[in-house]
Amino acid sequence: MPQSIRYIQCHPRSIAYADGKRPRYDGVAETWFASVEAMRESGLSPQYAAVRADESNFLAPGPVPFIITQEHVIV
Repeated sequence: MPQSIRYIQCHPRSIAYADGKRPRYDGVAETWFASVEAMRESGLSPQYAAVRADESNFLAPGPVPFIITQEHVIV
C-alpha cells in the first residue's frame, strides 16, 4: 500500500512447534504508517482491496484480531 512506510512479519520460533504443538497464531504482521490519517487513506487504495481479496489464502476464517498502536521511544 503506498501509504505504508514499513512492513514487518514476526514469526514464532521453531520451538513453538516442537512435540506436535501448534501456536495459536503463525505470526504477527506490523504495518507502519506516518499517521492515523495515512492508515485510513490506505483503506481506500486498490492495493488494500487486493490484499483484502487475497486474505482467504493466508488468514484463518473469522474475525482478524488487530490493534492500532503508537510507538513511544524510551531512551
